[in-house]
Amino acid sequence: MPPLTENGAIVFSQGCMSHSFKALSGNLVTKISDHFPQFLIIEDLKVNYASLNYYKHDYSHFSEETFVDEVSHHDFSSIYTSNLNTNGRFDLVYDQIDSVCKKHIPYKRLSKKEVKISSKPWITREILAKMNYRDKLYSKLLNSKQPDPNLCYLYKKI
Repeated sequence: MPPLTENGAIVFSQGCMSHSFKALSGNLVTKISDHFPQFLIIEDLKVNYASLNYYKHDYSHFSEETFVDEVSHHDFSSIYTSNLNTNGRFDLVYDQIDSVCKKHIPYKRLSKKEVKISSKPWITREILAKMNYRDKLYSKLLNSKQPDPNLCYLYKKI
């Protein structure tokens, strides 16, 4: 259970991020079932997306051929000659493959907009494309002295 502050706010901490918010939680009691559903109501949760540091793999310069070539030519002989148990040997293999992955697929810091979009998984690329189309139509309508009736119709249709 997250720690509570004096005023009933919950402090949630994950890594270098921490959020403080007011919350109400409890169990719903019914005569229908012996299992009580639980609820959590979070009030006034505002996230500062500019302060969040999220990273993802950057596949823009990834070449599968060079990656496979480097992994296939990698020397895994230390795994066979070591006196480690199974977990230790797995760690050796994992570290070696991870170093190759970090070399070929580096991390890229997400922008404020990318973090905000990734926190809303229900917004698909198609929805984003339609939102961009709508915004472009709106800017054309604002910038024109006499709006084209076709543009007005298209914008209203969206």
